[in-house]
Amino acid sequence: MTENEFHLTQSTDQLQQLTRRLLSVQEEERRALSRELHDDFGQQLIALKLNLSTLDQLLRNYPPYPAPHTGHNSATAVQRCTADCIDITNHIIGRVREIAHHLRPSILDDLGLSATLHGYTQRQAQRAGCTIEVRDCIPSLSPDVEIAAFRIVQEAVSNAIRHGAAPHITVVAQFDKSVLRLVIQDNGSGFDPDELSARPESGMGLITMSERARLLGGQLTHTSRPGMGTRIEVTIPVEVSESP
Repeated sequence: MTENEFHLTQSTDQLQQLTRRLLSVQEEERRALSRELHDDFGQQLIALKLNLSTLDQLLRNYPPYPAPHTGHNSATAVQRCTADCIDITNHIIGRVREIAHHLRPSILDDLGLSATLHGYTQRQAQRAGCTIEVRDCIPSLSPDVEIAAFRIVQEAVSNAIRHGAAPHITVVAQFDKSVLRLVIQDNGSGFDPDELSARPESGMGLITMSERARLLGGQLTHTSRPGMGTRIEVTIPVEVSESP
């Protein structure tokens, strides 16, 4: 190995270590923010909702009385106001939960990759009005592999919905002979790989997915044609986590 080749290899290794560290820090920040959104904002909003519900019930138990100089029923007006506040609070609670789950789904830590994939795809299908089929047969894996696999599926499904307008998406997650295999296929609009290569900024999602797989010793391949959908296939060598 020449000196230039040695320095190039060293630089590549350092870049991989830096990328791995950046992804790790990003996940830790997401976990902390997700916990804060759920535990702080979520609990406060739930308390607000309960208070507004109690106020609404108290007002309903009192006879209506006319508001001064208006001739309007002030109790009814207050009830409308509290009902509106409850609706707003319900919306905020839903959005906070949605953002928290997108940042770091707690179910991934609690129940593992399979349950997370099913829950995530079900919510995305309901929001986008498409169908997402999940076929999986996977054991408990290491946290690094599970979060990488979930982020890859998350990015691929999001791209299929946002850019491909896919009416149907299939997610396959299988484990065989110490290899995790992910396949995300859709029947959306697809894209021209050559055209995408000419505009690197448009392919950041694919680059990120590929890098996540590569950092774990895996690889990503993709095939797509305009009007023919997209297929993303990922293989990652893994070791099965032992049950505690």
